[in-house]
Amino acid sequence: MSDEYNNRRNIKKMLYLLPLLLLSIIVFDNINQNLFAYGFIIPNSSRKNTKRNILIYENSNESFSNMNESFLKTEKVRLGFIGCGTIAAAIVKGLLTTEPPRKNSLLPIPIESIAVTSRSKQKSNSLKQSFPDFVHIYENGAQSILDNADVIFVCLLPEQISQMISSLKFDCKRHTLVSLASSNTLDELIKDSCLPPEKVYRMICLPSVARQQGGCLVVPKGNTLLKRMFEPLGGCFECENEDIMKAMMIPGCLMGPLYAILQSNRDWLVKHGVPKGDASHFVAKQYLSMMQDAEFDSRNPSRFDDLVNEQTPGGLNEQSIENLKELNVFKDYEEVMDAILSRLEGKTNGFISSRNS
Repeated sequence: MSDEYNNRRNIKKMLYLLPLLLLSIIVFDNINQNLFAYGFIIPNSSRKNTKRNILIYENSNESFSNMNESFLKTEKVRLGFIGCGTIAAAIVKGLLTTEPPRKNSLLPIPIESIAVTSRSKQKSNSLKQSFPDFVHIYENGAQSILDNADVIFVCLLPEQISQMISSLKFDCKRHTLVSLASSNTLDELIKDSCLPPEKVYRMICLPSVARQQGGCLVVPKGNTLLKRMFEPLGGCFECENEDIMKAMMIPGCLMGPLYAILQSNRDWLVKHGVPKGDASHFVAKQYLSMMQDAEFDSRNPSRFDDLVNEQTPGGLNEQSIENLKELNVFKDYEEVMDAILSRLEGKTNGFISSRNS
């Protein structure tokens, strides 16, 4: 009798709990669908086919409530490039070959299309051939780029910027202007484009963004779309103001001297009997390994000091540092950086002789 009574009680409990169970399933399924719609969750069956523009959040410590609302926007953007030289081509390649980022990083921007001018036919045709579904070449002038894009990148020489931008009709509601020229100021760009200040930006990139290995500088701060777009290309460094950007541009201006050092190292090895191909490959590999050590924990402000100080006392590397100090090489590098900055500031033509005169 007691067993039958207990069985009936258990059945009643199950009947009472069944609606709650069904409600929980419905709520959970709704939440899961919303997260999937925003790109935070991807079914296991779809993960291996995911190539670009989706972020998988696994074991993320970042709470959804702290996420910027713009992270949840999934609208595709249309990009346009006026000028299609080395930097423009590198940006396009970098954006269209970006792999899904690691957890806790910014959601990337889905790209609908990229409009490019035919100013450099070789590069624009190459991009069209590599990315036929995204890249569209317009030969009817720069205004056609504005008509078919929302974020406009101007990749021209500084002396060409003002005349080009002032000849175009920008839509204040739709267009965002990004200039990659080295010296045109924000005030000049705003005046020439007639766009509101919050729609005008300056950016500096190196060609290595094509391989997602180049840090980008941008001013002013606060554009989430640009941050999300360029962070996967090697990092997006937002500058507080244009003076900070000028200073941060200078190490990038030592790219050429770095290549000249590699060239000198190669030639020295060849002079000592090393085959030229082996010398070139070996020098590149050596410097790459050094830079990888330097990049590790590079957010630590004392990282470079630690690397210098860890050289073996009395060893060959420490002696090389002392010899270079004796020759004032590091001070000469500082003087070169000062000269480049003075050119960006419009004070000199950038040559050491004119700066000292």
